[in-house]
Amino acid sequence: MNTIKVTIHPCLLNWYNSLKLPHIEKFRHDLHSGWIVAHVFNKVFGESFELRTFTQDTSIKNSRHNWTRIIELQAKLKLPTKITPQMIDKIVLAEDEQTLLDIMIELYEQSTKQVYPRVTYQQIASKPRQLQQVLPSIQNISLQPSQVPIAHAITPGYPQHIPQFCRSSYVNARRLIDHLSSVCRNSITQLDDIRDYIEMLDPRADLCFPFPQLLLRLPGPQYCSLVCRYLVEHIDVELVSSAIIEDYLLFYDFSKVMIHSVIALNQLSGAANELFDLVTDHLCYVLQNIRRTSEDVIYLVLNNIIMNRLLPEIPLINFSLVHFYKICLACTSSLTPQLFNSLINSSLTNLKAYQPTVSENRLRFEILIAFTILAQQLEKYRDQIARTAVRFSLHGALLKDSEKFVALDLMCRCVVLSPEIFSEIEFQFFRLINVIVNKIQLTENTLLDFENKVQIKTNNGPELEFIFDKVSQLNFEQVLFLSTVLSKLEQTIENTNITEVAKGLELRLIEDDVLPPCHFYIGIASILKRNWEEIIDLNEFVLTKLNENATDLVNTFQEKIQEMQQIRPLLVQVSQFLLQNEQYIDSVFSLLHGLREQEFVSREYMEQSGVRSLNHDLKIGSEAAYSVKSSSNHIQHSGEHPLPQHIFGCIAQIFGDQRLDILSNLFVLFLAQHDITMYSVNLIYKFLTINNCVCEFVYIYLNEQLFSAVLQENDSFSESCVRLLMLVMVLMYQTHTLPNQSEDIRTSLQALIDCCFGYQRGNNDQSKRIQMQEKCLRLLNELKTETHVRVILVEMFEKMDYETFGNDQLEKLISEIAGDV
Repeated sequence: MNTIKVTIHPCLLNWYNSLKLPHIEKFRHDLHSGWIVAHVFNKVFGESFELRTFTQDTSIKNSRHNWTRIIELQAKLKLPTKITPQMIDKIVLAEDEQTLLDIMIELYEQSTKQVYPRVTYQQIASKPRQLQQVLPSIQNISLQPSQVPIAHAITPGYPQHIPQFCRSSYVNARRLIDHLSSVCRNSITQLDDIRDYIEMLDPRADLCFPFPQLLLRLPGPQYCSLVCRYLVEHIDVELVSSAIIEDYLLFYDFSKVMIHSVIALNQLSGAANELFDLVTDHLCYVLQNIRRTSEDVIYLVLNNIIMNRLLPEIPLINFSLVHFYKICLACTSSLTPQLFNSLINSSLTNLKAYQPTVSENRLRFEILIAFTILAQQLEKYRDQIARTAVRFSLHGALLKDSEKFVALDLMCRCVVLSPEIFSEIEFQFFRLINVIVNKIQLTENTLLDFENKVQIKTNNGPELEFIFDKVSQLNFEQVLFLSTVLSKLEQTIENTNITEVAKGLELRLIEDDVLPPCHFYIGIASILKRNWEEIIDLNEFVLTKLNENATDLVNTFQEKIQEMQQIRPLLVQVSQFLLQNEQYIDSVFSLLHGLREQEFVSREYMEQSGVRSLNHDLKIGSEAAYSVKSSSNHIQHSGEHPLPQHIFGCIAQIFGDQRLDILSNLFVLFLAQHDITMYSVNLIYKFLTINNCVCEFVYIYLNEQLFSAVLQENDSFSESCVRLLMLVMVLMYQTHTLPNQSEDIRTSLQALIDCCFGYQRGNNDQSKRIQMQEKCLRLLNELKTETHVRVILVEMFEKMDYETFGNDQLEKLISEIAGDV
C-alpha cells in the first residue's frame, strides 16, 4: 500500500523565524491555543489585528476564546478563513494539526506573495527479504485464567481538558510540588504553638511556594529554625532527583523554596550558619545524584537554572557566597577558567545591585575570599583559586585604607591555600603591610633613628623598613587583624622576615605609651603565644633555684631574662602598666590566665586557696578587688572592668593556653629586684595571692625593706607593707616554711604589733585603726598554733610593756598564750 507523508518546507520555518516573535517556552501548547497564530496575524496585518483580548493560558475556555476572536477579526478585516466553529475543539485538543498547517501556509503566501512549495514523498511498503519464523500468532494463544492480567482503573487526575502533549510534565511537576507542600505543612503542624499559622494561607494553593514568607510571620526565630530543620530532614532526595531528571526546570522551584527559607531564617535571627550547611549539603546531594544519572541534565541545571536564573535573582548579600559556590561546583567535576570568571562576574553584578554604595574592589575581594574559604573546605582547587585570586590583591598598596586590609586578608588566605606562591608575592605582601603601619615613607636620603625599626630584604624586591609609627592611628580591629595575619603565616610557612616584622609589631604594641590599652593587650597575648615554651622553662628554672641564696637567685634570674628578647620587655611593660593603672589588674590577670572573659581573678584565687578559709576574717585581697588606689586619694570601684568584654574576648582568642600561676612567679622575682614602693608592694601582694611558691623568697629578700617600710610615716605605704607581711606569714604558715625563718619571725611580729598597737596614726580615723588591730589579732591567733611561734610570742611579750597598748583583746591574747606555755 502507498502512503502519502506531507512535510514542512524550510521556507516556512525561515519565514516564521524572521517574524522575531517573543520567546515561548511551551510552543506546541501555545500554538494549539491560538496564542502564536494571533501573534503571526498581528505581524502580517499590523495593529489592525489587535492582541489585547488574547490570553496565554492552559484552560480550554481561554483557548476557545482565542480562536473565536481570531475568526471575528478575520471577518472584520475581510480575510478568507478555513476555520469553522466546529474545528475549534479539535484544534484545541490537538486532534487537527493539518488545519493549523494550512493556516500558517495561507499567512505565508499572503505576507510573502509567494506560492508555498508542497513536496510529497511516496513510500512503498516493501516485503521482508528474510524468511519469517513459523510461529503461532499472539491472538491465537489462549491464556490460563491465572495468567490473565488484572485490569486496574488508572485515574491520573489531570485537570479538565488538559492538552495531550503536557500531561506527562504535569504529573511530574505535581508529584514534586505535592511532596514539597506536604513536607512544608508537616513542618508547621508538628509544633502545637504555631499550628494555627497554617490557616493564614489559602488551602487551595500549593503551600511550598509561599512557605518562606510564612516563616517570616512566625512568632520567634526559634520556631523558624525548627521548621527549616524539619523541612531539610524530611525531603525525599530520590523523588526530587527523579522529578528534576525528567524536567530540569523543576530545580528552579525546588531550590528557591529551600534557599529562601534559609534566607528568611537569616533575616530573623542572623544565626542560620548550621542550617545554611544543612540546606547546601542537601542541594549538593540532589545535584550529585542527578549528575550520576545524567550529565546532560546537570549541564542544563548549571547553565540554564543556576547561572541564568538563580544567580541573578537570589540576594547573595542575605545568603552565603561560600554555600552558593558549593552548590555550583557540585554540578561539575572541575573548576574551569570560564566557569570561575563567570561566577565572579555574575556574583559581582548581583552584589552591586544590593550594595550600590560599596566599591567594586571591595565586593570583588569578598567574592574571592569566599572562593578561598570554599577551597579550604573542599580540599580542592587550592592552587588554582589561590593563583587566580592573589593577582587581584597585588596592587593592594594603592587602594583606599579601608580596602587595604581586605586585600591583605585575601593575600594571606591565598598563601595559606598554596604556600609556594609566597616567594612570588613576598615584596607585594610586605609593601602592603609597610604602607599600613608606617606613617613616614622613607627614601634613600632620609635619616631617622627609631628603636624598633625593622629592616628586611625580600626575594623579589628591594629592602623595606618598618617603623610602626602609624599603629596609633589604627583601631582595635585593624591591629588585631594584623597580628592574626602574621601569626597565621608564621604557622604556615617558615620565613624570617615574617617573624621579624611580627616581633617588631608586638614590641611596639607593648612599649608605646600613646597606644590604648586594647593595643597593649594584643601585644601581651601575641608575645605570650610566641614565647610560652620559654616562659615555662624559665619558671621551672626558678623553682629549682628557690632553695639557694635569694640574692644569687635574683642575679641569675636577671641574667636569664637579659638573653630573652621579648620576655624581659613583657615583664617590664606589664609591671609598669599595672603600677600606673591598678584598675586594670584583674583585667590583665584574666588575660595572663587565658580566660575568655574578664573576672576578678585575685579574689577567686584567694577563695580557692586555703588563705581565705584559714583566716577568713583577714579578708586578704578582697578589698583590693573592689578598690583602686591613686597617688592622691582612694577611688571606690564598683566591680566593672575597664575594658569592654567583647573586645577582651576577641583578644583572648589569640592565645588561651597561658597560666597565671606560672607567670606570677616571674613577675614577683622581677618586681623584687627594684626598690619597693607602695604600688609595687600592692602588686607583689596581688601576684602572691595567685601562687605561694615564692612566698619564702619574698620574706627572705624583702624582709628588711618591709620591716623598715612598716614604720614609715606614710600611712598608706605602711598599711600596704603590713598587708603584704601578714600575707607572706600566712602563706608560709600554709606551706610549713615558717619554722625555717624563726630567727626573723620575732622582728616581723614585733614590727606588726608596734605598727598596729604601738602608736596612734595621725591621718587614719579610729575605725580604720581598729580594723588594722583586728587583722593583726586574728593573724596572731592563727600563728599561735605553732609551738615555736608561741615561744617567740611569750619571750617577746615579757619584754614588752603591753599595758601601753590599751587593747583589752591583745592583753587577753597574751594571757592565753602565756598560760598555754
